[in-house]
Amino acid sequence: YEDDGITEAYLEGQVAVTEICCAADEETLELTIPPRQGTYEGMPERRVWDVSIHLDEAPERVELNRDPLADEWSYDGEAGVLRIRVIEDREETARLTVR
Repeated sequence: YEDDGITEAYLEGQVAVTEICCAADEETLELTIPPRQGTYEGMPERRVWDVSIHLDEAPERVELNRDPLADEWSYDGEAGVLRIRVIEDREETARLTVR
């Protein structure tokens, strides 16, 4: 949920919402970030999502919309955290798959 953070325009429905979902099983984790729904005055044209996922070990493969990511992610073994930067596409849902 986001609004301009200044006015009360949110009371008139001037907001944007992003419903981020995550599903996992023993082998795969999938995170989906759909395009924002709604608008408000001063809304940024696009968002950049810095995603942190806690994992016991480094993943074998990370994909964005079925395309393998090579250098766009990092794994901190000491902290057990996978970090991925995702740039919002206003037309398409971002689907991160971690194996």
